[in-house]
Amino acid sequence: MKIMFRVDAYRKMGIGHLMRCLTLANELRKNDSDITFVISYSNEYLISLIQSYGFQIESFELSNAEATISNSLEIDYDFWNKILWKEDSEKTLKIARKIKPKLIVVDHYGLDAKWHHELRSATKKIMVIDDLANRNLDCDLMLNQTFGISNLAYKDLVSAECKLLVGAKYALIRRDFAQLRHAATIKRQKKSEVSRILISLGGSSHIDLICQILKNLADIKWPFKPIVDIVLTNNEQNIDSLREVIKKTDRKINLMNDVDNMAKLM
Repeated sequence: MKIMFRVDAYRKMGIGHLMRCLTLANELRKNDSDITFVISYSNEYLISLIQSYGFQIESFELSNAEATISNSLEIDYDFWNKILWKEDSEKTLKIARKIKPKLIVVDHYGLDAKWHHELRSATKKIMVIDDLANRNLDCDLMLNQTFGISNLAYKDLVSAECKLLVGAKYALIRRDFAQLRHAATIKRQKKSEVSRILISLGGSSHIDLICQILKNLADIKWPFKPIVDIVLTNNEQNIDSLREVIKKTDRKINLMNDVDNMAKLM
């Protein structure tokens, strides 16, 4: 079955949406699904990340994207939903008609029922991955993995025919995390002291915040100084400033980029 994912990842947005879609796509591929990712912005890092999973990529550029992406501190999803959605839907529709997917999976806070309706002609089913429950959705399947959320959050946002998958039991977690969970729980029960600290703030640019965390850790009076592991992505900027802070510390700090053993580190 052909499946198309519409998802984005920007430095200001982070890569969480993309990573959970990759997790889902990896499972769907086991059923011989032919999967393509469609993104509205491409750079070498994103392309190499998606390709490392073995998936196909299609991309397009939005003419007004500069206003909401480059010139703002955060992604303006409201602007996207009001202004960019139409061009986004037209360019995505063009790609979808070429791919002919039976299912389109959408993970994007800036796209709502208007966008979904425009893509209906190019697919049999639409699935939405959401966290906010703050806009109308025109989909056949809706997944929200937020802890504690209930179906009532979507009472007036989806049709009666839409199947809802809500709650943490539907969390998109990679198999390596699930497999190590039991051993990790036992390990933590046996340890009372903090011997190791992991700092990982996702795919957004957070060097300044990481530097501040290291300074705050240095102010704590530890019985003995724990080892600190810092995980970055190759999408990160201003790493030199972090290296300068690390040089001035007297604790062991491991600086790592784009690790493939995150579950073990955690």
